[in-house]
Amino acid sequence: MSKALLKTKPRYPRNPKKSVTLNFAEKEKEYWRKVEEKDEKRREKEKERQEQKKQMMRYNAEVKAKDFAEKEKEYWRKVEEKDEKRREKEKEAYYKAMNESKALLKTKPRYPRNPKKSVTPLVLVSVDKAGDLKLGKRKCRLHKKDEVVKVAKKYGVPNAEKKTVQQLCGSIKAKAKASNDGMNNVPLAKLYPEAAKKRAAAKKVVTSFMKGMVTTNNNIAKLRQLNVNSPSPVKPKPSKKAQPITKEEGIKRIKMMKNLDRNVMSRLTNRIQRGTMSPRKVVKVARELSRLRAPASRVNL
Repeated sequence: MSKALLKTKPRYPRNPKKSVTLNFAEKEKEYWRKVEEKDEKRREKEKERQEQKKQMMRYNAEVKAKDFAEKEKEYWRKVEEKDEKRREKEKEAYYKAMNESKALLKTKPRYPRNPKKSVTPLVLVSVDKAGDLKLGKRKCRLHKKDEVVKVAKKYGVPNAEKKTVQQLCGSIKAKAKASNDGMNNVPLAKLYPEAAKKRAAAKKVVTSFMKGMVTTNNNIAKLRQLNVNSPSPVKPKPSKKAQPITKEEGIKRIKMMKNLDRNVMSRLTNRIQRGTMSPRKVVKVARELSRLRAPASRVNL
């Protein structure tokens, strides 16, 4: 009976603990292998998504840039069209105004623009005390050849353009003397009496002033007497600002300056005590530094 029962019962391993541990380790390895596979798949999917995002961003940027460039081109094309239209309108208005002005000019009679230029002024021909010929207020030889040629042609000098200025002046002088009217050498005092009177009065004033300025013996004696009798000039007293300052007063003034740095103040007082600089100069420097509020690091004494 016992042998039959043993045959029917299932057989178990002799050491069941060892088999259990082996099965658990294998399961654990399998589990972590599957976890790693899942992680790898997830990472690959994330990489693919990121690449897709980048591609979409690049595509969007390219599309935006193309749209912006097209819009910019369209804008500048419209601006150029507007400018062209404006220029055409301005040209039409300009030509219209020009045609109207031409029509007006045709109807109106034309006059010379400056009729005064066509009138040639009379040239004053005269001879001075030295016997030199004068054209106007200047001597004939000092004028340019074109001006002298014009006057010579009026007097009928032949071949005026081929002659020199000296020859032209001589021929003008001879022609003017030989003419019936003679030279129009009217004195300037008769032509301009008021100006001549003013000039004579000015000459009198100048001559009287110069006579008074001449130092005669009597004038020199009077000047010597005035110098002797006049008291010696008193030397002006120096003002308060120009008076010298003592060392104690200079140090006191420097210490009274509130905006002055302490280190700078000590350096300046040491300079006064040593006597390297005059107290007035040191006070002047201290006043300027207190006004600027200069720090000790920026001051080199």
